[in-house]
Amino acid sequence: MTDMPFYVDPVLKGLVHKQVSTWNELPNGFETNPMTKVTVKALHNLQMRASVEGHIFVSDEKHGGHDAGPAPIRYFLSGIAMCHMVWCVKSAALEGWSVEHLESEIASYALVADGVGRRIGKVVYAVSVTSREPAENVISMVESGARLCPIFMATANGIPIETTVDLNGERIFSVTYGDR
Repeated sequence: MTDMPFYVDPVLKGLVHKQVSTWNELPNGFETNPMTKVTVKALHNLQMRASVEGHIFVSDEKHGGHDAGPAPIRYFLSGIAMCHMVWCVKSAALEGWSVEHLESEIASYALVADGVGRRIGKVVYAVSVTSREPAENVISMVESGARLCPIFMATANGIPIETTVDLNGERIFSVTYGDR
């Protein structure tokens, strides 16, 4: 897969503005209608097939499985990073900020608690941005992304997310969300 130049369609600003302007208006039945719903079916041993809104993806494990797809934790971490980056792009679009490149890397670190089992002890998340925008705009974009992404905030409520931001190759920001 070749990297294509990153581009934000100017139409996105209007779409995002419309989306966020209706957030304070909860529709009837919002308590009983899910934001999203995923169906998962066990296929073979540790291999699972998930389907959501017409999309299908497979999860499996290397240890005890057949490595037919990423393990569930990899989807979990990918979801955090992709959701955050979506909200970074939406935030930049709303403000009219220029972003030439946006990339991130996310990792989880295990914590053994009282012999009960492994848990995620922390998440380390690095955001890399290329932009002509000043550092304060990029920091605002990343912080807005964290605040507006429901997966990011839900995770940070239970697991610290150590976040760094590099702008044009230079570290400009470091924060831990959900620091306990």
